[in-house]
Amino acid sequence: MPIVPWARRLVAVVVVFVTLAVLSAGLLAVRSPAVAPSASSAASAASPSAPLTPSPSSAPTLAAVDCPLPTVVSLPTQNPTAVPSLRRPGAAPRGWPVNLANMEATGRLADDGSSYFIEGGYLVVVDGSGREHTGWPQPLGLRTDLNTPMAFGPDGTVYVWDDSTVVAYRADGTRPAGWPYHAAAVEDVLPVPQGVYVESEPSGSAMCGDESHVMTLIGTAGAVQSTWRLQGGIAAVGPDGTLYTRHGDSILAYGSDGAVKPGWPATGWSNVSVDPSGHVYLSWWKFREITGISMEGPGEALETRIAAVDQSGRPHAGWPITIEGAASEPAFGPDGTVYMTREVYASGSGTAATDSVLAFDASGKPKPGWPIPLPAQDSLQRSIPGVSASAPDPPQIGADGTVYFGAWASDPRSSGILEAVDPSGRLEPGFPSSIDWESTSNLFSGSGSGWFAVGRTGLVFTTSGHSVLAIGSDGKAASGWPVSAPAHTIIMAADPEPDGGLLVQELQSNLVMVPPVLADYKSSRTMRNTFAAPAPNFPGTITVIRYLPDGTVAP
Repeated sequence: MPIVPWARRLVAVVVVFVTLAVLSAGLLAVRSPAVAPSASSAASAASPSAPLTPSPSSAPTLAAVDCPLPTVVSLPTQNPTAVPSLRRPGAAPRGWPVNLANMEATGRLADDGSSYFIEGGYLVVVDGSGREHTGWPQPLGLRTDLNTPMAFGPDGTVYVWDDSTVVAYRADGTRPAGWPYHAAAVEDVLPVPQGVYVESEPSGSAMCGDESHVMTLIGTAGAVQSTWRLQGGIAAVGPDGTLYTRHGDSILAYGSDGAVKPGWPATGWSNVSVDPSGHVYLSWWKFREITGISMEGPGEALETRIAAVDQSGRPHAGWPITIEGAASEPAFGPDGTVYMTREVYASGSGTAATDSVLAFDASGKPKPGWPIPLPAQDSLQRSIPGVSASAPDPPQIGADGTVYFGAWASDPRSSGILEAVDPSGRLEPGFPSSIDWESTSNLFSGSGSGWFAVGRTGLVFTTSGHSVLAIGSDGKAASGWPVSAPAHTIIMAADPEPDGGLLVQELQSNLVMVPPVLADYKSSRTMRNTFAAPAPNFPGTITVIRYLPDGTVAP
């Protein structure tokens, strides 16, 4: 196997804390096989009428966990008085780059290309030219730090929250009726078509099988519509507002009225994914037997099962399918194709792994031209917190359906590659592109991987040392790239702009990077983040630069 990258070596420093975090999140997929899987094809389709319950297998022996009686944690409501600030509303327009000397949070990019930041207790919004919007900045009245979260509703409303208060602002800087909202122990805010869910009052734990959360649905008019307690931790949110949770070995689906939807729960599954059209996929992994608490989480996944189900939990024709080895969670093409990466160990030995990328059609059959095998000993990438991942990172899918994945190369002349494959399974001309992943200083916030980000017009962004690189459709550096970043700068996050450019945030300070499971312990879904976050309350200056697709800085 190739040398483990620096981002994964970081885990050795905090392995004890990561282990505790993994336990708190729940190793829901921990199982051990009765027999090793046989050498078979990439996937074998089960009968459409097959039950959605994987074959039972004995669970590994884990250290005893003390499970107290369920209690509801109530925290005092914070004082909603605005935090004193050096900023003043109506400050002069800035232009790019934007320097945030009194930074309090990393920025977020809205769908319309506006960039939202927190500085001195105020929410700052700038447009594509770096100028502040009319009506901004606005005071938050929250206790903020580098990890203060934000979320955007489908109508453009931005939500910002701390441990007990949620504030909301429209894109024009006005505050909707009914806000701010105060609750005990705010964990997350989930915008949905019906309004927004506020997740609060956690109770129990996944390890003890009694995890639950209070969900409050606040309508678009700012009025509370319903409040109820759901079981398990939220794993996915459907485009229609359905909440899917993991509870023990079951997946539940909740409607906005708090009732479990007909046909659910689906028992014997470890995780759930939802594609942009609302199609639901259930996943399960069979693991090699382990004894005691393993620093590698559940260990090797020797078999993967995945099912496409309808809104009532019934399997579609051709599903579920069983896949030899450890397959990733699915990624989805614009035509509905299901893509996964896969790693198989020879005879389940833990050595001599072979990696490939799979593609399945709507009936669960492998698509012509797939799977795509990697050269022998090449290894697909894993992202932090990969210490407990069951499989490599899922591929990333471009708007045109191109499939991208990164790998560590066995060829000593190349430390890594970026591969691009069209939907028919043909390698794109010019690829693979040689990438020195060990020099990658960024941790991108794109879906599927923390190593690179796929732009909205086909550029693929990554970094090398203190420079940002854009790779074009020919596998070569795009015209105008790479661009240099100042010395001693770490690129914290990068989001592709709607016009195909790039928004880069550079922290001009020494920084200790930690897995987000430690930096943002409040979120029940933190373990699925694929990029690290800065240590809380770390001082410094953020410089935000907006690059155009040609590598020039936006005016």
